[in-house]
Amino acid sequence: MLLSDLYTNLSYGVFSNLSIGSDGAGTIPTESQDRLLHYVQRGLTALHTKFYMVSKELVVQAFDGKTLYPLQQKYALTDPTVVPKKYIADSIEHPFLGDLIKIVAVADEGGLELPLNDTNDIYSLFTPSPDILQIPMAVTGDAYFLLYQADHPKLAPGDLTQEVNIPGMLEEPLELYVASKVLSSMNGPEHAAKSVEYFERYELIADNILKQDLLSTSQVETTSKFSERGFK
Repeated sequence: MLLSDLYTNLSYGVFSNLSIGSDGAGTIPTESQDRLLHYVQRGLTALHTKFYMVSKELVVQAFDGKTLYPLQQKYALTDPTVVPKKYIADSIEHPFLGDLIKIVAVADEGGLELPLNDTNDIYSLFTPSPDILQIPMAVTGDAYFLLYQADHPKLAPGDLTQEVNIPGMLEEPLELYVASKVLSSMNGPEHAAKSVEYFERYELIADNILKQDLLSTSQVETTSKFSERGFK
């Protein structure tokens, strides 16, 4: 689905009686598109957090004495931000975009899966927060291969030809999420009530899809090479 298609659906649907939806004309006014894009991006992040749709790989190079590794874009080799140490080994062809939602698994250089958050295992690594890897016995030169749940790519303002890459069954929840957030920012009890209604519908549909496992793991997109290393 293109971003223009999403805007058309919003205009014809939940925004059909609002100026932000051009009163149902099928378009979003140019002056409202950047504001709406903000809510679309938040909705995509909410859905990519609830549903495991995209999997990516990340390589972390350890340093002696350093145990905490925040997995933020500024620590990637390809990022121009100046920091004391760069430890995310990405490349120009496959740059780290700071799109990590959750670490799913970690393997060593031989493809052996390492325990996570197991206080009873001396070889365990830890995730004190979703975007931090803790390596208790870090050794300079050791590499760790992370499999992580990834967010939707950032959408750029002004380009309606961009792809909103979600399964068709999640298009309605996304529209409801966006509508809820837009209406919650508007004055008046009617808008507030409608915002709550849309958000409850969003949660109900999304939770039903999750409960019925309609988005199975077979639909997870991945750029991972873990299987080539014997990672299981």
